[in-house]
Order: sequence, then C-alpha cells, then structure tokens
Amino acid sequence: MCLAFVLAVTSVLTYSPAQAQNTAKNTGLVAVKELESWYLNIDQWVSSSGKLASAKKEILKYSDKLALDEQQRYIVKTKEENAYLVYYPIKGAEKDSKYYMIFNNKGEFLEDILMLGLKNEDSTIHSVAQKNNQVIFDAQIREDGMIESGYAILPNNVKKEFSKSTVTPEGWWSCFNNCLAAQGVAAWAVAIVGTMCGIACAATFGIGCAICFGGISVVSGSVVGYCSGTCQKDPGAY
Repeated sequence: MCLAFVLAVTSVLTYSPAQAQNTAKNTGLVAVKELESWYLNIDQWVSSSGKLASAKKEILKYSDKLALDEQQRYIVKTKEENAYLVYYPIKGAEKDSKYYMIFNNKGEFLEDILMLGLKNEDSTIHSVAQKNNQVIFDAQIREDGMIESGYAILPNNVKKEFSKSTVTPEGWWSCFNNCLAAQGVAAWAVAIVGTMCGIACAATFGIGCAICFGGISVVSGSVVGYCSGTCQKDPGAY
C-alpha cells in the first residue's frame, strides 16, 4: 500500500498552526515553517510539477463552484526530511476536502491525491478520492457516515462494490471511527477511513493495519493518538 493511497483514505483533518505544534510528537511529521519553505523554494516545486493547475481543472469537473484555497496551504515533512507533503483545502466542498502533493527532498514530484466531498440534494455526500487523476474511491455516504452505494479500487486493482449492506466497522475500528467523529471529523471522511483501512486490516492483518494506521496519523495529527489510545484501552468508549 503506497503512501499516496494511505493518504487518500485517511485524510481526515486539516492541520492548523496549533495542531502542527504537536505533529512531530504524534505522527513523525513536522510543520515546515515559512523560512524553510522559502529556502527550499517549495513554491517552485509546486509550480514546476504543473499539478496544481491540473488539479484546479479536475475539481471543476465536479462543480464550477469549487476552488483550491491557496491562502490556506499547509506544508509538513517527515522527521527524516525525505518527503514533503503540500496540501490545500477545497473551497465550496464539504469539510475536510483537500488536494495533496507529495515531493521528495529534492523537490521531485512523487504523487498527488484529491479528497472531495460534495453534498447531494438528498443530504448524502458524494465522496471521491483520486490518486494521480485515477479514482480509487467513489461512494454516496449518508450524513451519519453509512455508505449507501459506490466502490473502491483496492491496492491490487480489484474493484470492491459497496451497498447499504456493507458491513460497518466493529470493535476497535468502530470505537476509533466514532471517536474521530466526536472530535469533529467529517462523517464522510470517517467512512472512508473505516472502510478502506478495515479492508486493509482484513486482507493483510498486521502490516496492512499498521501502514493504514500510520497513514491516518500522518494526516490527522494528535486526534489520532487520543482516539487510538482511548479505544485500545476500552473499545466501548465511543
């Protein structure tokens, strides 16, 4: 399971300056400050990749009311400084919709991710995740986080169809998902986390779970540490 796929199914919170202070402790990532961004010329990385312009066009395919919030850009890096994640909230979409770009420490573009939630007239959320312009998750999700219909493309390129009968997470995952929701994470994003990471755990119990959980930590920050620890101690806490 590649980093981009993990990020796609686990992008559930936006880093704020306050959250960034706790990022290193909880996730192995640290916020990139403006001076460092200027020194590395990360703006040039983004511009040279040409991906930002294509992302702007891509989101307009879903709605002409969408736009990347370039004033609220966030940049984080691994502690080893071998990977940088640049991402933007999406204006006009549901909470926690974002566009991600991943670079190595030489400024070379690696992959990008689009996570998008759009409210339908019946109040369900059309939830989409794309990796490198390829859809890997597309579903209609209720406001309570239950999947009505849709599909996901698994790491082995197998298409998994969803329906109202899709099994909801139980035990630790159920507690973890409910905890994220209680902390204000959008239900449609929580549904993607529970569904896709649940699949990873079922298919490759152990390493698959660890990688997926690591991905959640990458994007979610300190909330993940709290929810994980609480639910490990008491799966019935949420």
